[in-house]
Amino acid sequence: GLVQRHLDGVRLEPGQVEAIVAQRDARGAVVDPGATEIVGTTAVIPITGVIAKHASQVGDVSQPQGTSTTAVSAELRAALADPKVQSILLAIDSPGGSVDGVAALGDQIHAANDQKPVTAYIDGMGASAAYWLASQAGRVVAGKDAAVGSIGVYATVRDNSRAVKNASVDVKL
Repeated sequence: GLVQRHLDGVRLEPGQVEAIVAQRDARGAVVDPGATEIVGTTAVIPITGVIAKHASQVGDVSQPQGTSTTAVSAELRAALADPKVQSILLAIDSPGGSVDGVAALGDQIHAANDQKPVTAYIDGMGASAAYWLASQAGRVVAGKDAAVGSIGVYATVRDNSRAVKNASVDVKL
């Protein structure tokens, strides 16, 4: 809504933006993604929103909160150490995020399968970094309407070196 207003030429004062954000948060949009819940003997670790290495990188960027790989790592270690926990469920609904920290967490999830069964459940979306993490679980389950997949990003780089050379331009580093 804020973006559309801006495109329509409506400029909000900072206080108005804060009020809109407060209303959004009051509707329950903020979810604590690091809040592992124990259901029976299963630790349910949520991985929601944008994924980044540190929580400060994902809070209020494009949504109320995302998931920190360092926080999930700590939650996973705690679940593995808890004798009451017999299995781990990664509850995923994320478009992915930053690569930094994902490989290490993925390795940790993969290794956790040797201690306790790890299942990734994708509800809504499990793409990019989120799918990478899910793929390291011993089992991946997805809802019928879940969007799953899309690991990998590529970039094109224009090489102007021949054009520069043909134009007799010297480039000094």
